Amino acid sequence: MEPEDDDSWQVSYLDIITILLGFLVILLSFSELNNGESFSVSDLFKSSDDQSEFITTPIEKIKEELEILLKPEIDAGQLEIFRELNDVRIRFKSDDLYNSGSAQLQDDATQILNRVLAAFQLIEYNDFEIDVEGHTDNVPISSSSFPSNWELSTSRASNIVRYFSEMGLPQKRLKASGYADSRPLVNFDDQGNPMPANKDENRRVVLRLYYSNPESVAGADSVLLSNESEINTDSSAILENIVENIAAEVDENDTENEPTNSDPEFSDDENTSASVTQPVNTPQNTENTSTTTPRKVDTDAAGCSYAVQLGNFESFIQSLNAADEAERQTGYTFDITYNNRLFSVRTASKGSFSDILSIQEDIISKVDEDLVTGVIQQCYENTSKRPLPITYQIQLGFFQNEQNALNFKETIATDFDIDAEINQMSLQAYSVLTKPISSRRRIEQRLQEIKSFDGLNNAFIKYDPESVSEYTFLYQLQIASFSNRNDADILAQRIKAEMGLESSIKLYDNNRYYLVSRPFSNWEEILSLYNTFSRDSSDLSSIIYLIERVK
Repeated sequence: MEPEDDDSWQVSYLDIITILLGFLVILLSFSELNNGESFSVSDLFKSSDDQSEFITTPIEKIKEELEILLKPEIDAGQLEIFRELNDVRIRFKSDDLYNSGSAQLQDDATQILNRVLAAFQLIEYNDFEIDVEGHTDNVPISSSSFPSNWELSTSRASNIVRYFSEMGLPQKRLKASGYADSRPLVNFDDQGNPMPANKDENRRVVLRLYYSNPESVAGADSVLLSNESEINTDSSAILENIVENIAAEVDENDTENEPTNSDPEFSDDENTSASVTQPVNTPQNTENTSTTTPRKVDTDAAGCSYAVQLGNFESFIQSLNAADEAERQTGYTFDITYNNRLFSVRTASKGSFSDILSIQEDIISKVDEDLVTGVIQQCYENTSKRPLPITYQIQLGFFQNEQNALNFKETIATDFDIDAEINQMSLQAYSVLTKPISSRRRIEQRLQEIKSFDGLNNAFIKYDPESVSEYTFLYQLQIASFSNRNDADILAQRIKAEMGLESSIKLYDNNRYYLVSRPFSNWEEILSLYNTFSRDSSDLSSIIYLIERVK
């Protein structure tokens, strides 16, 4: 036997010292990478759940608020809300939204979608992105519009995306995905035999709410700052007394003391207050005084035209229906314009302000009383900037595969003599559309013709994105109209003194004086002011002006 080495313990000791030295070197390296900031080894082993919770805090709050707002729909079994990792999902049964084998939304479907959209507007964080997922069961489908369940599920998702876009959600926040039967909620048995209950569960549409950039601050885009002065909250009570007195005096003082152009008071050299008949981008438009002398403005020379707006609509379909119904009731022709936010239903433009007032009065007498109309003021030095009405197309089919879209285009050209074009909506989404048509009546007639063809009964009208015009409105209220300037001055001074509301006096081509408020950028403010004046007295002829501006 070999004699025992009394120094063998040194080997283990040196091993321990080496390990400790290595550990200290690692700690030192982390300290240098951290630029001298405090460091805790425990941070290296923190669960990723903490980071996930920080990122998804808005998502959890979104889920909780939606569950409260949509509780009646949840209790009725119309939808389910649940969380999946960093997403909130709202699940609908496809049978509640679509007929079997169809991608056309049912009438009841838009009602529940509208309630969901309304809930989105009420929650604190509403700047999330939305991926609409379409899912089918495993029963195969084959038709001219949907060669397989892939096309059906994608078309169903895309139609909801299109509807959300028409209702005002920004397109950049929307996405459509079709999964056919590739992601069943309920798996089938070992033999692959479908069970009715399983198929019902698997036919569904899911709204996936998520943030593609988790570090962004939710809700930041929804904040609006305004430096406009607010109307006194007690203005309604004050105004009631003013209006009662003025309304009683209007008939007595409304004499025909009309000035002539030779009167020095109307010299073209004078400085005037803001006039809605002047181009809206000039400095004069921001001045609002009630004591300066008005000037008679040549509307043609100023490049102004006027139209009656029947209403603004978030949905394209609503605007179509409103235009059709208004034409039927009034006999006037209505156009539709779109600024990527709202659809405006309006009459054809006219150069005469007095003519458009007569048209508006006639329209008001024939349409629903609840519909608020306004006079659009289009004042552009370059008249080519005026927004043009939208043009229309008919969507004939929707495909994920470009070759399928090309085949479909060739088929309808051969079988039905329909000249169509293909629009690539995304990397894997292709729609087949007719050529744009400017006439709404013609596109509606064409739709009926196309729907009579076999396999094209799901065709529908949509607007041509190329015809969208970027414009906004400032709002102004016509408070009253007088045949002499003195009465207008009196009311302007009283409103200024008792309400703090700035106003100005305009003289238009019918030689009447119009007292108008300062411009507002907030629709709710001007609507509240309009309701106050029109409720207290109809004798003042209050009208909302929409001063149109091109971006």
